[in-house]
Amino acid sequence: MNESALDGDDDYEESKPNLSPQIQPKTKKLFILNQNEIVLAELFRRPYSKQFLGFCLQRFEVGVWSSARGYNIDGALKCAMGNHKEKLLFVWVGLIPMVNAEKPLYMKELQKVWNLYDSIYSRSNTLMIDDKPYRALYNPAHLSIFTKSYDINDEEDNLFDPNGELCKYLEGVYKAEDVPRHIQHNPFGLPPITPSHPDWKYYKKVQNIGPSASVLWSFLGHSAEVIVTRSTHAYCYISSCA
Repeated sequence: MNESALDGDDDYEESKPNLSPQIQPKTKKLFILNQNEIVLAELFRRPYSKQFLGFCLQRFEVGVWSSARGYNIDGALKCAMGNHKEKLLFVWVGLIPMVNAEKPLYMKELQKVWNLYDSIYSRSNTLMIDDKPYRALYNPAHLSIFTKSYDINDEEDNLFDPNGELCKYLEGVYKAEDVPRHIQHNPFGLPPITPSHPDWKYYKKVQNIGPSASVLWSFLGHSAEVIVTRSTHAYCYISSCA
């Protein structure tokens, strides 16, 4: 059964992690969530989302990279996260649309996040989860996992079950020394886009165009990306050179 995002926003508990000191990392790895279609669909949270978010916040620094429009993000965050949205490292609103492709594809370029947190996060300690494998085309390999979008009519959806496969997988990522090496040897979910994909010719062309030929998502008439960080709790506008 799905969860209404309007019921019990703030009532979930975070169980204490049962983790030995020797596996406690000095700096938490960065886990980037796609809020829309992964956590939230319409006004419903994915089943077990409260427990799942608590699990993630205990083990990772969690950021949200959302395709929601900037003026909708606060309401969407409240629905998805409740008061725990203040624990997020950042919320990034805006995707990179390709302008020279045959059809628009909206990308998430991790280098932009790494530039913002220089020397703290990199390809060795970052993991992104999304429902669209093509959004990772501009990123190094083995830094993303992909899962199906949340269908509110699927009453058997248990992706976020704290005893399910995703949480077990993330526990492995949490303990891993190197994120891409772990993902490479332990694939999860939907396959990434590789040369074996039936539409690889098209996606390869998109890769070759590269982010330098793209423009930023238009937000209220401005070419900008919008980010709110935990340290400021304020919106900043990041230029394409950020």
